[in-house]
Amino acid sequence: MNEESRFTSPLEKRLENWEVSAPVDPQIKQHVLRRIAVAEAEKGRRSYESGMLDWIVCNPLAVSSCACAVILMACTALLLVREHNLREQLAAQSQSYFLMIDPVAHINALNGQPASGKEPSTVEMLAWMRDRFDLSREQFQDLVVLHEEYNDRLVTLYKELSGVQAEYATYETRRVNNEDIDFMALYDLLKKRDALRKDSTETSTQLVELVLRVLTPDQKREYLSLLNDSISHPEKSPDSPTSHAGA
Repeated sequence: MNEESRFTSPLEKRLENWEVSAPVDPQIKQHVLRRIAVAEAEKGRRSYESGMLDWIVCNPLAVSSCACAVILMACTALLLVREHNLREQLAAQSQSYFLMIDPVAHINALNGQPASGKEPSTVEMLAWMRDRFDLSREQFQDLVVLHEEYNDRLVTLYKELSGVQAEYATYETRRVNNEDIDFMALYDLLKKRDALRKDSTETSTQLVELVLRVLTPDQKREYLSLLNDSISHPEKSPDSPTSHAGA
């Protein structure tokens, strides 16, 4: 027995023969590669941020120009959106106005649906004209007086047309259901409707002619342009249905 074996304890001998079986992860290669990729991406991001920071520090004028350009683009976009919304709002207001002074067009636009909502004052109804045509105080006052003078007549015509429309719908329902119809009564109803439509058209025309007398030549042209556009799109109904001035 050599000197080394003589001083080796039994525990040391057992430890020399002990084999530890460590589990092997089959995905260890993928884990290592993924970790390397993450580290490289993080390194690249830091390098990019550092480069951007250096560029910003070295080019303050360019940064200011870019910031101004972004702000200018944002302001331009906001102005365009605002202008578009204002145009749509004015178009809706003018359309609503022309329907309200034309009972026949208003009845057709509602397509059998009853009007509802709070009745606006004449001043509220004409507010869009004051802004759109840049009316003077005297012009606006004259227009308010004119529309108030015609208001009762237009309201009466609209209500009578609404009644005829509802009565005619009853006849139409009976016809669809193959029920008996009093054709003489229907004939009289249609004659009444034609007379009301004629009266409504004449009343609206009179009001428009008086409105034109208050406006300047440029205002007249724009007013008539909007009126023609309203006539060209009779299917549009007012955004805020009312029972005022022909509603």
